[in-house]
Amino acid sequence: MLTDAEIRDLLRQALEVVFEMTSGENDSKPAFSAGLPLTGPGAALDSYEMMLFLVQVDKTLNEKAGLDMVIDPALRGEDAPLRTMGALAAYIGEIQRRREEEKA
Repeated sequence: MLTDAEIRDLLRQALEVVFEMTSGENDSKPAFSAGLPLTGPGAALDSYEMMLFLVQVDKTLNEKAGLDMVIDPALRGEDAPLRTMGALAAYIGEIQRRREEEKA
């Protein structure tokens, strides 16, 4: 099971991969933080970058923890896991906890 710190690091690395794939040398890149918005006003990623980011996160979660991240369109809104990096990290932690409880 990944720790909260490992989940945050995984998200930071996925964000860096996306920025490497999509940004030019002069493009400004937002600093990673738990409050970095992923959707809505001031979002760090456009729709294409968000798709790449979610694919990268899902791939890495599967490789490191055997988890598949389910992102349903219904998860949008004020309490959505995709609103900030911190909310997404908490959501991934919850997926892990539920998976562990199912195994027990």
